[in-house]
Amino acid sequence: MSGDLLPPGWDATRGANRVMAGLVKVSAPQVKGAHDAEFVCVGERAYVVAEANDTKAGESAGWPFIYATMSIVNLQTLAVEKVIDFAKSEQAFENETLPVGACFVPRIIQKNASTLRCYFTSEQPGKRQSQMWYRDFDLKSGEFAPTIHKAKLQTTAGTFDFQPQYFHADAAAQGFAKPAVDSRVATKTRREFCFTVSVFKAAASHASATGKRDVSNAFQISLPLRKTAGILIARFVADEILNSRFSHVLTVDSASWFCRRRRP
Repeated sequence: MSGDLLPPGWDATRGANRVMAGLVKVSAPQVKGAHDAEFVCVGERAYVVAEANDTKAGESAGWPFIYATMSIVNLQTLAVEKVIDFAKSEQAFENETLPVGACFVPRIIQKNASTLRCYFTSEQPGKRQSQMWYRDFDLKSGEFAPTIHKAKLQTTAGTFDFQPQYFHADAAAQGFAKPAVDSRVATKTRREFCFTVSVFKAAASHASATGKRDVSNAFQISLPLRKTAGILIARFVADEILNSRFSHVLTVDSASWFCRRRRP
């Protein structure tokens, strides 16, 4: 990416205000901390998943009070029709009971015409391996299945429970030398990956052109980018949201927000 990424006269506050004016809060009223939102649109509704907590702003894999939740948003009215918490520490399901730990980094896909699949990790860093699970949502009934299931990871050595140790072992067998960790493993959607790569390319380009390593400290939105290059991300996010024909979801420390796609 080349050219002047921050043109003269670009007003960060005005850009931020324009973005915020188009967002609707989709977190439940009691939520005090939110992060890692994702969504799919099916018909006239958006299904937004996020990790949340009712205790304090921010997020950490070491907070066992973080749970996974889904908000259902009407795309015509932008009203939040329903909020469903679908996984929390020590929750008992028909077939499994989750251990103590945060229900972290949820992701959502449309599995087929009638089913959404919601992924999340159960984490307790320093005490056990993180495990990714999934729970299915039936679009017709509007309810989650009473069961959860372990996601699996296929490596060159075989198929295993989706845990960091097996991912690391496969990487180590191919020359990766960093030490193993027991948490922070999650899926990454193509949209999220492309967005992350695009912004980091922009950040690198800007840093190279200006000689500055740190361009943070403005309109920092909690994205998978971990709040880096704040002012550059601010412009990128503002332009992307204000000019895009796609919907977006953002999380700040205290809530999740949804932005409907622009009409052609």
